[in-house]
Amino acid sequence: MRINLSKMILATVAVAAVAVTATTAKADTRVNVPFTFSVDGKICPAGEYVIERTSFNGLVTLQSKDAKRHFSWILVPNANDQDKRIVLKFDQFGENKVLNSVQYGQLTTHKLDKKFKETPSATMAVGQGQ
Repeated sequence: MRINLSKMILATVAVAAVAVTATTAKADTRVNVPFTFSVDGKICPAGEYVIERTSFNGLVTLQSKDAKRHFSWILVPNANDQDKRIVLKFDQFGENKVLNSVQYGQLTTHKLDKKFKETPSATMAVGQGQ
């Protein structure tokens, strides 16, 4: 039986490519936010948004359906590690709704609206399992 070295190398490269593709895949969830809100001073219209977590579990991104708005944050362990939902949490300051945090299962972002010194008049959540 002859071993064809070039076919063996090609097969190894193909397997490695599939493994790299699998490890860099992203998990994503679509949520419909029924109101206009702001993130880091940028106005985001009501509509569909995609929440993605990288395969390394260290980052979460929020992107509008039309890709005009895109934000990324570092995830940290959630205080309530039994809550496995994917949720956008908002604070309301008067008429303005501001993204407070993004929860992705047992991980969450730090508080995103720290620059607001006043106490929010309401807090709400939008996402999976609501």
